[in-house]
Amino acid sequence: MTEKWKEEEWAQDFWYSGKTTRRTVVGWGVKAAALGATMLVAVLAVYVWALRSGYAEGETRAMAFAAIVCANIALLFVTRSRERPVLGMLREPNPALWWIAAGAFGALLASIYLVPVAAIFRFAPIAPAELAAAALAGVLGVAWYEARKLLRRRRSG
Repeated sequence: MTEKWKEEEWAQDFWYSGKTTRRTVVGWGVKAAALGATMLVAVLAVYVWALRSGYAEGETRAMAFAAIVCANIALLFVTRSRERPVLGMLREPNPALWWIAAGAFGALLASIYLVPVAAIFRFAPIAPAELAAAALAGVLGVAWYEARKLLRRRRSG
C-alpha cells in the first residue's frame, strides 16, 4: 500500500519543507505530556493536602476542581507562545483569550458558589483563601514551562 498523503501539498509543506520535522513534533508531544503530568501532580497535591487537613469531601472536591481549572487557564497563557514570555504576550491583543479565561473562571465560581450548580458537582463552598491556594497550585503546575522559556531566552542572548 502506498502512502499517497506524502505527495499532497499540505504534507509537503508540513513535513518536507524543513520547517517541521518529526523531532519537532515529538518534542511538542513530550512538552504536552510533561505539562499534563505536572498539572496532575499539582491537582493531586491540592487533593491530598485538603484531605489531610480535614476538609470535608465537598470542599476537597471543590479545591481540586479549582486547581484543575486554574491550571488550564494558566496553560492558555503560558503556551500562547513557545518563545515569548507571558508578560510580553499580554501586550499582544487577544480578546478571545480573555473571554475564554473569564468564562472559565466564571464557570468555576458558579460551580462552587451557586448552590444548584454546586449540588450537581457535589461541591461545598470554600473560603477565598482556599480558592487562592488551589489556584496558586494550578498555576505552579505549569509555571516551569514559563521558567524554561525565560532560561532559553537568556541563553540565546
